[in-house]
Amino acid sequence: MKTLKRLSLVCFVIMFCIPAGWGQGFVTPLSSLSGDAQLTTVNMETINGKITAALIGMKGLVSLTIKDHNGNKHRMKAAQIQNLRTKIDGLAKLEMLNEKTKNLERLFEADFSEITDRKYAYYEQVKVRGKDRYVLTQLLNPGFNKKIRVYDKPGAKTGETSVNGIAVSGGSAKAYYVKKGGKTYEITRLKYRKGQFKELFGDCPGMIRFYRVPEFAMFAEHVLYYQMNCR
Repeated sequence: MKTLKRLSLVCFVIMFCIPAGWGQGFVTPLSSLSGDAQLTTVNMETINGKITAALIGMKGLVSLTIKDHNGNKHRMKAAQIQNLRTKIDGLAKLEMLNEKTKNLERLFEADFSEITDRKYAYYEQVKVRGKDRYVLTQLLNPGFNKKIRVYDKPGAKTGETSVNGIAVSGGSAKAYYVKKGGKTYEITRLKYRKGQFKELFGDCPGMIRFYRVPEFAMFAEHVLYYQMNCR
């Protein structure tokens, strides 16, 4: 009975407490990089400074130049970078700090400041499944990424929806890279309902029952639900 009540409460929150338009909740991948940043190399060296140049191609971040606080320039290829955090300049904060958002924080224990403040963008190295190749690509679910990490799949077209002047991804992305439990998945629109939903969330029977007809456009909601309700 308690489980049923919790599921009903979660359903209510998803339907009525998440602001309209925020919907799927993934941040939109950036098309350019500049400004303050911190990166960690594959050799675990940390560099703080400013990005002065960056090349983003169809396969993700290709290379960048970062000028450290001593004035030294470091030109690096994506393969040399383990992760990158860069400050986003010129974006207004998403006005979600109302009672509904506080309710979400209490119910879901998600770090919504990572989403609503939008101060930083995060890039991490991801191994392409089935290939001996890594890409450095943007994390799309900061704030609810403890169990599942979702990344931009460069080259997979996404649409944009504007909320309070800030863009968030809608349901038109064709694919994402996903990390869960040490494994990397490539989740696609075409395969999601046919089997990938159960492959990714099958260890949570309650979720499988709750979302009987899983829609790819609700993928971020599924990730959020899994983090807050599944062990």
